[in-house]
Amino acid sequence: MVMNPAPPAPSAKGKNIVPPRRQWNNSAMSDPSANPCLPYLKALSDDNRWRIVKELLHDPLTGSDLVERLGMSQYNVSKHARVLREAGIIICQRQGKHVFFSITPGFQAGVCMEKKTLSLGCCTFEFD
Repeated sequence: MVMNPAPPAPSAKGKNIVPPRRQWNNSAMSDPSANPCLPYLKALSDDNRWRIVKELLHDPLTGSDLVERLGMSQYNVSKHARVLREAGIIICQRQGKHVFFSITPGFQAGVCMEKKTLSLGCCTFEFD
């Protein structure tokens, strides 16, 4: 009995070969208890949210103050404030018709006295 060898594999030369899709395990990334810094890092990944946090490190401000200082629309300030609030970085307090935003005490504890660095435990950030 004669066995024919398997045909040679086609050459990859000149052909676009797409590698198989990798399946990533995102369970550690989607579970905040796996990494307590994750909500902070996600919230601070946007430049506008960084700008809001830097302004609030000095003093609590109203939404209107942030709009004026940062040159952002009221909608964008509110949208970014919601993300920061959900991450536990800021708190919102209504006083009459104004909403004051301030840094949470837990987040403030990671800021050094000169307010130039922020330590989250897993990493440290330096501000301008």
